[in-house]
Amino acid sequence: MVIGGHIWKQTRIERNTSGAKLRAIAERVFASYERGLATGPSETTPYSTDERHILNRWLARNSDHPALMTIGPDSAADVDAWAYLISAALSFSDSDLIFLDRDPIAVSDVEENIDDDQSAFTDGDGDA
Repeated sequence: MVIGGHIWKQTRIERNTSGAKLRAIAERVFASYERGLATGPSETTPYSTDERHILNRWLARNSDHPALMTIGPDSAADVDAWAYLISAALSFSDSDLIFLDRDPIAVSDVEENIDDDQSAFTDGDGDA
């Protein structure tokens, strides 16, 4: 679960989870979601800024993947809604969850970006 641009909660659930066990998980996830919203944004540090940037790029590159669900206040209003969302997530097959069909970033693009970033640390003549 991502709240406010950072990873708030990760939960692993067995595929065959249903009934009372699924409801108990939904209750825990809903409580965590409410805590995350009540807590608000965390302190900004260089690490958290980097983490948010990396997460944002990954989400943007994979935004059309069916396994990513945007969850807003209306779709996560109560435990029943979370039970439904969890059931929907559990309905994906292994092949639905593969993200390997995305184009990887070319090494030359990464090297070019590193070279561009290094210019900020020089005095214009290439000296640091």
